[in-house]
This record gives sequence, C-alpha cells and structure tokens, in this order.
Amino acid sequence: MEQISKILNHFPLLIPSTDFKLWSGSIFFKVDRENDGLGHFLEYLQSKEALEEQTRSSTKLDYCLYQQILKELQELGSEHVVKCQGDLRSLVLRTIDVRGVEHQLVIGIPRDYPSSRPTIDDIDMPEVALQDLSKGETITDVFNVFQTLVNSFQDFWEAYDSLKSCTWLIDPEH
Repeated sequence: MEQISKILNHFPLLIPSTDFKLWSGSIFFKVDRENDGLGHFLEYLQSKEALEEQTRSSTKLDYCLYQQILKELQELGSEHVVKCQGDLRSLVLRTIDVRGVEHQLVIGIPRDYPSSRPTIDDIDMPEVALQDLSKGETITDVFNVFQTLVNSFQDFWEAYDSLKSCTWLIDPEH
C-alpha cells in the first residue's frame, strides 16, 4: 500500500482501478535539455517493447521446434522413445537388435533445430560409430543410421558376449 501511495503522490493524474492492477491517466516529464531525460525514457520503453517482442518470437520458435521434434518422434514410434527431457532438448532413443538386446542413443537438440544438426550425447556402441551418426540432419536420420549401425555390429556383439561369458574377473580391486 505504501508503494501505491508513493505512485499517487508522485503522479497525481494517474487513476488506479479498484484492484490497482490497471492505471490510466497522464504522466508529465520535465525534460532537462542537457540530459534529454525523455529520450532515455523513450529508449527504455522501446527496449522493453523489443524484449517483449523477442519473448513472443522465442515462444513461437519454441512451439515450432517442439512441434517438429514431436512429429519426428511420432514417425519413429513410441516404442523407440525411452525418455524425453521436459523441454525436449535431450532424447533417449532405443533399438533392439536381432538378439533381443536393447541399445540406447542419447541425442541433444540444439535451440535452432532443424537448422542445426542434433548432437550425439551418448551412444551404446563403439565410438567408431560417432562419425556416421554425426552426419544425420534430423532426429529421424540419426536414429535410422543408429539402427543400421547396431545391425552392422552384430558380429562384434556376438564376439563380445562370447568373450564376456568365458572371462572371469578374479581381483576387481586391483
């Protein structure tokens, strides 16, 4: 209430609504020719307006981005989506190979997607595959390459499983 009193004392021609959320009236400025206070005030108002426009534009861009990402995820199918971060900036996708083993891919989505490519944040396969995966332009492209790579590594997975089943770890502390 004290702040409202200050406003009313300082700007006597402003009339508040009953809930003090809307004010109408006139504000008069005394302009100092040397400092051009009005010019600074108008610049301030324009910067606030530009910021609000940028926020509206950003919200529109986010909506378009989310729409694009959700469309691609829908094309992939929900069976391949393990986890989505709330803002859809990180996705965990999976595929199941012919042996029934699940392989996961973590994709980072840049703010300017699809202008920029998605990033590979984590991969459940040898790092050699990163070169091929990073060439994908879209989430769908990256995932399709990922599935192809998982299938191409079947001999590797079988050799790995065979080695793993025949190996004993004797002293894990050293």
